[in-house]
Amino acid sequence: ICTVIPDRPTLDVQVSDIRRLPSMAYRNNLTVFSFGQLSAPVKGLWNDPTPDEMWVYLHRMRNGGEAFSLGHSFPSWYDRFWEKNPRNPDAWVEEHPEWFAHGYKGRPRPTQVCYSSDAVVSQTVADARAFFDAQDGKKNQNRFYALGPDDNDWFCKCAACIKLIQPRPKGVKSDHFSNGRASDYWFTFCNRVARELRRTHPDKYVSALTYSCYAAHPGFQVEPNIALNLALEGNMCIDDPQNIANRHIWELYGKWVASPAGQRPIVLYLYTEFPEAAPWGAGYTTFPGFRARLSARQIKRYVKDNIFGILAEFPTTQLNQYMYNQLTFDAEQDAETLINEFFDLYYGSAAAPMRKLWLEIEEVFTSPENWPLDPDNPGKDVGISERTSWRLMGTTERMSRWAGYMSEATAAARTETEKARVALFRKAEWEPMVRAKQQWDNKASHDNDIEALKQAPPPSARIARLKTPAAGDAGKVDWGQVQAIPITRDLYGYPAPPLRPDTREVAGEVEARVAAEQAAGAPRAEIRLAHDGRHLYVWLREHVGADGLAMGSSVFTGDGWELFWAAQRDKPYRQVGITPRCAFEAHAYGELSTWESGIKIAAELKDGDWTTILSLPMTHVVSGGLKSGQTLYFNAIRHYAAPVPTVALSPHFVRNHHVPERLAALVVE
Repeated sequence: ICTVIPDRPTLDVQVSDIRRLPSMAYRNNLTVFSFGQLSAPVKGLWNDPTPDEMWVYLHRMRNGGEAFSLGHSFPSWYDRFWEKNPRNPDAWVEEHPEWFAHGYKGRPRPTQVCYSSDAVVSQTVADARAFFDAQDGKKNQNRFYALGPDDNDWFCKCAACIKLIQPRPKGVKSDHFSNGRASDYWFTFCNRVARELRRTHPDKYVSALTYSCYAAHPGFQVEPNIALNLALEGNMCIDDPQNIANRHIWELYGKWVASPAGQRPIVLYLYTEFPEAAPWGAGYTTFPGFRARLSARQIKRYVKDNIFGILAEFPTTQLNQYMYNQLTFDAEQDAETLINEFFDLYYGSAAAPMRKLWLEIEEVFTSPENWPLDPDNPGKDVGISERTSWRLMGTTERMSRWAGYMSEATAAARTETEKARVALFRKAEWEPMVRAKQQWDNKASHDNDIEALKQAPPPSARIARLKTPAAGDAGKVDWGQVQAIPITRDLYGYPAPPLRPDTREVAGEVEARVAAEQAAGAPRAEIRLAHDGRHLYVWLREHVGADGLAMGSSVFTGDGWELFWAAQRDKPYRQVGITPRCAFEAHAYGELSTWESGIKIAAELKDGDWTTILSLPMTHVVSGGLKSGQTLYFNAIRHYAAPVPTVALSPHFVRNHHVPERLAALVVE
């Protein structure tokens, strides 16, 4: 359905020579490996293609060009130099714990290497030389060896490393995600590697990841054989100098391009999955990120700035993708001509109303007035919330007008292919927009309640003392005698809707019972807490229905619980993430070491009810231990694999799960 092959009665082949140099040497405009993780609207617009179909599409769109290595480059070091991995035994070389980040006693393993270590520099140089030597005699040789820290900022705490890392600014509610706190640290390491590599491979580069807290230009010059992989947050969805976050991103970009570093190869890592990916785990659909004209202007700017190439992290909508494909290959093409070509060839008789619909949506999405600043956090990254999507962008008046365009397009489509393409847009994009608007309007009716909740203190309850000690075994607790605390609201404070209404079929006695309970206002989930003076016990239950549970790629993705504990509504606090299979991670924030929790967990899925019980020593709950008469500040957050709103015992009114000032107060009896 999505492939356009022009039909001509006569094939006339003109003999001519065409010589063209692509506008960008590296064109990785769509990464197939990530296609399965996309939101339903984007996948649906592409008619849910298979990976093979996408590979053919990439080939047809001339995706590729010169090879360029980039990204996080040190994950393999754990199997090589930290400990032997029985699932990857051939990678093992020898043990070098001194090469890894210091100062994280208690963690199973460090999460970075020590970038000030002479030995780490030497091994990295050796790896780069081996990488290039292995390519001798091969075609399309890769001139770039990737250098990138692991995807976190838990850097080494040795004296040599710490002196090069700036502390987080005090009194600032939220730093920009892309900043330069560790730029001097990271690029000191990159410069050392580059200088040594140049001795033996003067025509090769290291490609340095430029991202997160090392996104800004360092306070010194970068070696000339360092290429750059600029991964700046957001998608630059607007060009608005009044928007602090947007201006900050462009300033970072501009300093790199204007510096001597700008004379070297620079690849932009673009987060093209946004805004569609913004609500992952939040349970809503964003306003669609149509930006063909904006993308055209930006790509032409990149080409003018001599950008070597781009990598689009995820596929985006068809027209956006078409502009990336066409203009990175030949930026001299006229954007309006390409847009008209797309609609005329793809939608045919329905082109006019579909063009109006797409371009009006784009105009709304890319207008700065529809991207308000957060008054409490004006430096917040460019993002899109449910409120922005459906109160400011998808207004009732606009949605009504656009519904008329959809009706016009449906009536105008003549051929079966045209009808199928219009229907594809309706199902994949328009109908989710309508549902999202209805969901928001329903939430908006609770705005007064939400404001009252924000002004009220967080919830409070009591942790009952058991009459009979359970000796650390949560299975021995008579939970029927412990009062349940209902979880009835999502993370933003709105009433939690019935679980997975679009995917679950209500059938059988159990499902009928749950449907009736939810209709009567029964809580989404419940939690019970008790103690016996030595151990704290927690019981969690939620009806997950016939769909069951899904594991994620980590403890904090997929279906799971997150529990937070503190002795006050501030740091230090502690966190436990729990999966349906009882795997867990325990983390401490504002403390020097990892939390040794002593947690024991059991779980059961029966009749659609997921029950999790756990215990831990009261001496381990918070720093200094938990005692009778004390107040435990606590929250329980349930996150989902499905597009369902995250729910919480104490709503935060923001997406962030780490909001200690909103912890519930539980008095220990």
